Amino acid sequence: MRALIIFVILLILLIGCGGGEPDALPTSAALLERPGEVTPDISSPTATQLPPTTDLTAVYLNENPTAAPTTPAPTRTATPVNAVLNIIDPAQEEVVLMGQTYIINGLVEREEDQTVWVSLFTSNGRLLVEQQANFNDIGWRTDMFIPRFVSGAAEMVAVLRDPDGSIVSTYRQPFTLLPNTSTEEQYLILSNPERDGTGVSGFNIFFDGRIKRPTNNRVTITVYGEENCQTRIARQSFTLGSSVNEFYWSGFAIPSHSYAGPACAVAHFGEPGAADWREAQVPITIFSTDDENATGIHIANPRIDNLEFVSGQQILVYGTAFNISSREVFLSLLLENGRIVEQQTVPTDFWGYFELSLTLPLDVQGFAQIIVETGDDDIFADDIRLINILPAPTPTPGPPPTVTPFPTPTPSS
Repeated sequence: MRALIIFVILLILLIGCGGGEPDALPTSAALLERPGEVTPDISSPTATQLPPTTDLTAVYLNENPTAAPTTPAPTRTATPVNAVLNIIDPAQEEVVLMGQTYIINGLVEREEDQTVWVSLFTSNGRLLVEQQANFNDIGWRTDMFIPRFVSGAAEMVAVLRDPDGSIVSTYRQPFTLLPNTSTEEQYLILSNPERDGTGVSGFNIFFDGRIKRPTNNRVTITVYGEENCQTRIARQSFTLGSSVNEFYWSGFAIPSHSYAGPACAVAHFGEPGAADWREAQVPITIFSTDDENATGIHIANPRIDNLEFVSGQQILVYGTAFNISSREVFLSLLLENGRIVEQQTVPTDFWGYFELSLTLPLDVQGFAQIIVETGDDDIFADDIRLINILPAPTPTPGPPPTVTPFPTPTPSS
C-alpha cells in the first residue's frame, strides 16, 4: 500500500512541472560498426543517373495538321499465262470418215481475250476448213463438217491467237481421211504409195487403189515437190474401164531426174472445186540416185488385197527396182518348209520396171513367199509378198461318153 501512495505523489509532482522549458532531445547514439565494414554516408541525397524526362511543355497540337499519306486501292492485275494448246480429237493417225460432222476438241491455257482457231489442211497444204472454236470448263471444242472431196493424209491445226490476230501457239495433229464407201456415190482411194513412202529420181513410182464412178472414166496421177508440194515434177493420165461399182486401178509416174526432197503423191479425177472432183494424196520422199537410201524394190503385183491363188495358176509379178536401170533382179518362190520351187532372173527397163509370169506348181499348197531381190552384201534390196496357195479344184466326174455305133453299110446291087 505504501508503494501505491508513493507512485501517486510522484505523478502529481511530474504534472506540476510540465510548464517549464522542454528538455533537449537525446543525442543519437553512434551506430555499431562491425570490424572491416564501411558505413555509408547518408547525410545528404545523391542524384541518380536516370534518363531525362520528356518536357511536356514542348508537346503541342498543330493547328493545321498534315494529311496522312493515302494507300491506293488495290487493282486486279492479270497473271500471265503460259500458253498451252493441244488437240485430243482426232487422235494422232486416227481414221476419220469424210462427208460427216466430227467433234474437234482439245485443252488450252490462255488469257481471257485470246481465241482458238481450227483448220483442216491436206498434205499438200490446201486449206479445206477453218473456223473458230468455243470454250468450255477444260478446253475448247468445235463441230466441223469434213468435206468429201480430198482423202488420204491430212492435218488438223489449232492456233491460239491474240486479239490483234498474232499467233501465240500452234498445235498440229496428223490423221487420215477416208471416204465413206457405204454412202458415197463417187470416191477415190489411194493405197500406194503409202504415207511417208519413198521413191527415186527418174524411176517409176507405183500408184494404185480403189475408185468408184470417176468423172469421164479418167484418173490423173501427179507427184509434186518443193515446199507444200506446189511444184509438179511428174504427171500421168489414163482412161479406166466404165462401171457403176467400185473397182481397182493402178498406174506409174516417173519423177524428174533433177528433183530430190519432200514430195506428195496425188491422184484425182474431175476439176478441183467442182462437185464431181475427188482427190487422194500422201506425203513421200524422193531420193537422188546418189543417195545411200536410193536402192529399193517394190512389188506392185500381186496386190496386198488379193493374195490367194490355186495350184497351177499363173501369176503376173511386176514392180519397180529403184536405182537399178537396165539390170537384172532375182525372183524366188519360197514355201513354208524352206523349199524353193522357183528361181528366175528378171531384167529391168530404163525406169526400173520388171515383169514376170510365174506359174505355181501343181503339187504345192499353203503359204509361200514371192521374193524379189537385187544387189550384193554392200548394196542389197528386196521386197517380199506373202501369198496363200490353195489346192486346185478336183474335176467333177461326168457321165460316161456315149458310143455311137458305126453304121452298117447297105449292100448295093
